[in-house]
Amino acid sequence: MNIKDANIYYKERKRKDLNHSVGYDRFYEGYVEYVFKSDPKRRIHRVYAGDYWQADCGDEQYRLQKITYAVFFVIIAVLFLTAGVQPVKCNNTWYVALPCFVSVFSLFMLLLGVGIYIAMPRTMMAYQYRSGSTRIKRWSYIAFIGLTVEVFAVLLYFVLHFREKTWVLLLMALAYFVCAVLSYAIYTMEDRLAYRKIKNDVTLPEDIVVYKNPGLVFDKILNNERLD
Repeated sequence: MNIKDANIYYKERKRKDLNHSVGYDRFYEGYVEYVFKSDPKRRIHRVYAGDYWQADCGDEQYRLQKITYAVFFVIIAVLFLTAGVQPVKCNNTWYVALPCFVSVFSLFMLLLGVGIYIAMPRTMMAYQYRSGSTRIKRWSYIAFIGLTVEVFAVLLYFVLHFREKTWVLLLMALAYFVCAVLSYAIYTMEDRLAYRKIKNDVTLPEDIVVYKNPGLVFDKILNNERLD
């Protein structure tokens, strides 16, 4: 039976049974949960029925984009670590350490996003798309903000302690600045890359009871109304 054309009835369940945790719903976004009527154990089966996401560009450009993200992140990591381990009092000052902490966390999340993005197939499900593209845009921008604040924090320390290892502080500020520029470049590249939705023509088996289909109204589900 075609999921778009068939009239699906939901088994009457309590509202709390239809709700899952936010993490569960995000991971299984676009999935339909169902059981076979003939199964006495009511084991839940899942099938992805949502739209797929695909970068609206050629294969070569898409591969180049992945390589660019990886190269930019490696440069960011090397420069950031090099500046962060310098044996200067600057790195122990609170107004320098605070944005540094924000940058470390955001860069770690960006690393996850880039890694997932590189490993994901060209055609992505909803959760894959969010874990890669959406995560890259969010955390590259946050990293850009944190690193920019870090640059000004180091320069402020330089002004207040201009006799203390002048060139080291200036090079640290330059390293953080390059990191900020590359983080923003990653954000800009991903933000400008258009994605198109690809319709999913999946079909459901016969003789089933659908438990959950994300995006439908709970009132209709609880009232056993027919969903077209």
